[in-house]
Amino acid sequence: MGVDKSMLLVGSRPMIAHIADQLAFFPERLIGADDAEKYAFLGLPVVPDEVRGVGPLMGIVSCVARASHELCFVTGCDVPVLDRSFILRLLDGAPGNDIVIARLPGGRVEPLLAVYRKSVVPVGRELVARGRRRVVELFDHLKVRFEPVESLEWYRNLNTMSDYEKFVASDDKTSGTAR
Repeated sequence: MGVDKSMLLVGSRPMIAHIADQLAFFPERLIGADDAEKYAFLGLPVVPDEVRGVGPLMGIVSCVARASHELCFVTGCDVPVLDRSFILRLLDGAPGNDIVIARLPGGRVEPLLAVYRKSVVPVGRELVARGRRRVVELFDHLKVRFEPVESLEWYRNLNTMSDYEKFVASDDKTSGTAR
């Protein structure tokens, strides 16, 4: 996109704040980032990657390792609307699974719309130590449940400036709480 997605405005607030507000029903919220000062305005703990430059896999591993809970819902800074009932479905699918991950229509999975159990931490660290970086590589080593996103009515992943401009121009934004 060429800009920091997390700081793009949704209404009058940065997108990261808009997302964090929607997740206020969780007892703990962590921000995975290497720049704690940048996100200090959120008043939330910022967790740097254990190994820098590895990408989302290390971000997930670092945050899940730091979390005080066994299960962690993980999302990206570019999914501005979260469906609370879908998040709860992901959590409901956690018993007996290490990962419960969104499967979009068409079959693509969304690693940054998922629930991760602490059991992913040693596996993720081992993958990174072997030079592996893709989140989907966890799937070969852990029990994974794929939870279908049945409707894309709420789901947006803002990967381009055009995606962002369409989103802010639309009427389907939430007021800051997961629907």
